[in-house]
Amino acid sequence: MANSTSTKVLYFDTAASITGPYQIIGIFWLADEAINKDIAADDDVLITQANGERIIGQRAEFTGDSLKVTPCRPLCVEGITVSALDGGVVYIWLA
Repeated sequence: MANSTSTKVLYFDTAASITGPYQIIGIFWLADEAINKDIAADDDVLITQANGERIIGQRAEFTGDSLKVTPCRPLCVEGITVSALDGGVVYIWLA
């Protein structure tokens, strides 16, 4: 499945960037075995704003690790860049 950035739920299975102001209400980094996008120990995910400011990043501690973030208030960002995605897929929910 290719990246999908045209709905309120953004989907990334490869590194990519999108421009514009966004309000993020959730970020999940998950394995998707159906498309062979597993998360192995030491895989990295890094999501930044267009200016390079880190939104979130994590290194998997073990195979099958994941990341789920739901901030209490929307995160207002200018552009979204998935700059590192060694394994798994990223879902970003927008307000």
